[in-house]
Amino acid sequence: MASEWYHQELAIVGTVDPTAATTAATVYTDAVDMDVFEKAIFIVTVNEISANTTLVLTLHSDTAATASGMTVACATSTALSGTADSNKQVWLEVDTEDMDPDLRHRYVSGEVVIGGTGGTIDHYGVVVLGGRCRYHPASNYDLTTVDSIGNS
Repeated sequence: MASEWYHQELAIVGTVDPTAATTAATVYTDAVDMDVFEKAIFIVTVNEISANTTLVLTLHSDTAATASGMTVACATSTALSGTADSNKQVWLEVDTEDMDPDLRHRYVSGEVVIGGTGGTIDHYGVVVLGGRCRYHPASNYDLTTVDSIGNS
């Protein structure tokens, strides 16, 4: 029995493009429509983190797709902090079951906060995957910036 390719099951639905950062920076991923996906997976990768610098990822939900205006936290990562956490990754996911049904929140977004006392992060980036797509193939919901999809 043939199984689906992962690009039929998962979609790239949000990003923070690789960038350098100084402290006191806050950036947001694209908002993910959780009516289309049962899960959203947020993966952060970091290069060199200088001493006294932190990076925290928090997932927020809301009824609207305005990423920077979402206020209800669904999940928060542990902080990546200082040179000991250089060249690491963070995986944080949210399931529609984790979102408060009474609030009728449909969208989720990631907020990356760079903090500390004057350090930098050489480069970091975020990729957001939508999983368990309700309407196949999931690649129909990829960001328009996804350049190509291939398989063997």
